[in-house]
Amino acid sequence: MKETPILAFAAFSGTGKTTPIERLVSNLKQKGLRIAVVKHDAHKIEIDREGKDSWRFSKAGADLSVVSSLEKTACIEQRSLSFEQVLAKVHDVDLILVEGY
Repeated sequence: MKETPILAFAAFSGTGKTTPIERLVSNLKQKGLRIAVVKHDAHKIEIDREGKDSWRFSKAGADLSVVSSLEKTACIEQRSLSFEQVLAKVHDVDLILVEGY
């Protein structure tokens, strides 16, 4: 099985990592590639909005909540994952771009 290439960007916060990644993703998508971006956030992230069903499921104790629609799917795990564990969840892409870590 072929390993997916990984290209990582690391620098201090606010120094301009996101803009070149955004441009690279756009250019590679125009070439027909499937791209994953893995972003490390040093802050406490909250992707559920208070009061929404997925937020309520998490607050009730669900270890994993999955929200799926016709356009997007999001998995919300109530635990920290190592970089290797995060990468193991990425599949069916031609390139993985990493910001941070």
